[in-house]
Order: sequence, then C-alpha cells, then structure tokens
Amino acid sequence: MKKTEIKNTEAKEGKVAAGNLWLALSKWAKENNKLEAWERKFVFIVGRTVNKNGEMSEKQKPIAEKILAKAKEEGFEG
Repeated sequence: MKKTEIKNTEAKEGKVAAGNLWLALSKWAKENNKLEAWERKFVFIVGRTVNKNGEMSEKQKPIAEKILAKAKEEGFEG
C-alpha cells in the first residue's frame, strides 16, 4: 500500500468513526428516552451525512455541538 492510500484509508476510517458517534448518540437517546424527538432525528441525519460526505455542514455544526453537550450532561459517554 502506498503512503497516500494509507492516509486516505485512515481519513475515511476517522470520518466513519465520527459519523458513528452521532449514530450512537441517536440510538442512545432513543433507547433511554433522552433528548427531544427533533434532536434525535437531527443527530441521526448528521451521522448519515458524516458517513456519506465526510463532514457535516457549517449550519449543522453549532446545533450538533449543543445537542452533544446536552447529551453528555444527561449521561451519554460517547
């Protein structure tokens, strides 16, 4: 494997891991009846977006950060 291929693979794996964080948050919130329904849906969409495109939009970032902070206050350990 070439160095560029390794870097691309590592970058992809990192993005997938980031997307999986948001999907895990969505699942945790649903299973534990945490967050509001729109927040659970939002983080699910963010997870899919990150897995597909590699990152969320600039408009999604501040909202996602607030929801993640709220979830951590409520016990999310992701």
